[in-house]
Amino acid sequence: MTAVQLLLVDNDLNVFALLEQWRQENSFEDFPQEIVFRAHSIDQITAKDWAWPQEPSVLILASGDVTTEKWWGTLETWQGQIPVLLIVKQKDFKIAVDRVGWQAVLGYQSLNPAILIHTIFALLETRRLADAVSEIRNNAQNREDFLANMSHEIRTPMSGIMGMVTLLLESDLSAEHKEYLQMIQDSGETLLTLINDILDYSKIEAGKITFDNQAMDVQVLVESALDLLATRAVENQDELSMFVEPGVPIRVIAPEVRLRQILVNLVGNAVKFTSRGEVHIHVNYHYLEDGRYELVFSVVDTGIGIAPEKISQLFKPYSQLDASIHTRYGGTGLGLAISKRLIELMGGQIWAESSGIPGGGSTFSFRLIVQEDTNSGIKLERQSFQPLMNKKSAMLLLNKKHQTETLSRVLNFWGMQPLEVKHLEEAEALVGEGRYFDVIILDQDVLFAEKPDTMSQYVPSFDCLKIPVLLLKTPGDKREILSDNNMVYLLNKPVKIAQLYDLLRSIFSGSSRGKRKAVTAPFAIRPGELFPLRILLAEDEATIVDNGKSALEVMERQDFDVVLMDMIMPEMNGKDATRFIRSSLPPNRTQPIIIALTANTGELRADFGSYSTIGFDEYIGKPFHISRLKQVLQWAAQRNRQNKEQNLWGNPEVDESMSGSLAIDRNALKMFWTGLGEDTHKMQNELIHMFLKSSPERLKQIFNLLKTNDAEMIYHLAHTLKGEGKTFGAVRFADLCRQMELLAKERDLSHAPALFMRIEKEYDKVAMELEQILSDINK
Repeated sequence: MTAVQLLLVDNDLNVFALLEQWRQENSFEDFPQEIVFRAHSIDQITAKDWAWPQEPSVLILASGDVTTEKWWGTLETWQGQIPVLLIVKQKDFKIAVDRVGWQAVLGYQSLNPAILIHTIFALLETRRLADAVSEIRNNAQNREDFLANMSHEIRTPMSGIMGMVTLLLESDLSAEHKEYLQMIQDSGETLLTLINDILDYSKIEAGKITFDNQAMDVQVLVESALDLLATRAVENQDELSMFVEPGVPIRVIAPEVRLRQILVNLVGNAVKFTSRGEVHIHVNYHYLEDGRYELVFSVVDTGIGIAPEKISQLFKPYSQLDASIHTRYGGTGLGLAISKRLIELMGGQIWAESSGIPGGGSTFSFRLIVQEDTNSGIKLERQSFQPLMNKKSAMLLLNKKHQTETLSRVLNFWGMQPLEVKHLEEAEALVGEGRYFDVIILDQDVLFAEKPDTMSQYVPSFDCLKIPVLLLKTPGDKREILSDNNMVYLLNKPVKIAQLYDLLRSIFSGSSRGKRKAVTAPFAIRPGELFPLRILLAEDEATIVDNGKSALEVMERQDFDVVLMDMIMPEMNGKDATRFIRSSLPPNRTQPIIIALTANTGELRADFGSYSTIGFDEYIGKPFHISRLKQVLQWAAQRNRQNKEQNLWGNPEVDESMSGSLAIDRNALKMFWTGLGEDTHKMQNELIHMFLKSSPERLKQIFNLLKTNDAEMIYHLAHTLKGEGKTFGAVRFADLCRQMELLAKERDLSHAPALFMRIEKEYDKVAMELEQILSDINK
């Protein structure tokens, strides 16, 4: 065993003699290693002038005067390399402790050789533990770096594979070839899920998970989680639904990204283990005090169920209930373990319940304490009783339990009188007997229940009575809904409460419009025609620009609307390139929209605030889906157009006639007409006339409400006008209404009268152009 080498520098305290005396009088049997004392002068130590077989284990500096420059220089030379122990007089004790900490200082007056030796071994053990911790941290960092690099290396070629597969699936291929391509795409998605789970769990283990608490809308959080799983639910023929109890605060302070991750995990599992059933999210609450709430999220499914004795295994890493589960459903077994660790790190709790009956379903719940956001300003109307809807009768013609219960409770809360009906024949019989309803809410699946293999069905006319029918439709469903009744309105599933509220209000107020058939091709015209962009792609495997430095060189010569910036590139990475663009582009040049391309979407979602501070506007995960790319580019194009128009409007030198010519964006209007799926001009006439009739009335209401400072009603009217303006391509009118909406939201109407005058002036231009468009349509 290697001896403990004690290097002693003893100026005038005679510590060496004390140690030698102690060595002669005592045995070293109590210590695990041989102790060797070696004394040198301070000059020798500073110059490291000695002939030793090994480096010293501990440096002991003993001095009656700690103020000498040479003494402190020696300390600084050795500190950090090996443990250093100071032996000083009582008058210098505080000075020495302030310099190196009390653990490494002994007072000469009370010096005891046994204490000295024990202190030396304590220092050695502390150093050993510190080295061990450092090694563990280095190993963890190396593992994290390795996983991050491997993630990037795997995702980069997969971007090409899955992108090409997506393009091929949209081309004209035989059914057999499409089936093979779909298998490739499904396998790629599975591989990405495995990578994401392993990376997330590794980050949790390394303590690298971050929580970004911010104001969030609870309803929107749940809806967004369901949106992400909607396509998978359609494939499993599952019905998604949700209900947020009315007492749940509208907005709370919480880590939205991580909560969504947990919900998506739980809902994804529920969809995976449920076929032709239901998955329902319920949010309840318990009020605590001082604006603090305990929220309870429950994900209820009608799937395969879990045996009670196996529930304890659910949240263990890499655990699945049995081999048959993995064989049939796949997965890493990490999803629930990740969710458990995340919710516990946030101070919450997660658990599962099941009857144990095969096919009896399961419920996964978690609770978390949050703080209500009292700065939201606006209390949404849909959160309270609605006089407009009071006593209105509604027939619910639905075929799923949770969906029926949820919509029934919501309508009751608004003051309506819902009646649940199970079968189409029963509904027709009720209407035939003279029973009147103000609205019928009909699920498309009820229409196809008797003939599930047909590709089209008519909405029943209910003996031609003028009863509005609100048809719930599954997005992406290729089956066609036909109707001779012009009072059929489409609402996508899963039903969003805000959309249901807006549609019912518009129906009962007489300002709604119907859609006779659903549009199944959202890009009937090429997006590039509507959203022209100059795009620079900076990516390490691209043929345009292959590194950040080259991207900067190109941007010096040419303007771009959008930069797709890869995060990991040679010579200069995406972060540094983006910082340079934001800080160095001349003021007379237009700043582009910069979109990050990254494989590390988990980190970016959790802390996008830091990325936006650098200068990123959005991100696309790798490998990316064509739908995500289209979505982001559409957003970028709309923002780009708005930025250009705002710059134009803000320029006092712009000619008024030029400003007037921009009242209607014909491209946006063209896309709206295309989205209607109509071949005649009849509906175009009706919609324009409806807008020209209702908008002046709303403007008049805002004018009157400004006198009473009714911010809440002004907010809703401005919000409605904004939406209608966007619909007809009146982008400037819509933006002015958006400004009014923001003023009302902040409850600050001091500048509202001046803004209202601008809105009225702009509306006159919009109306004039729409009248001209009507004239062109009817020629």
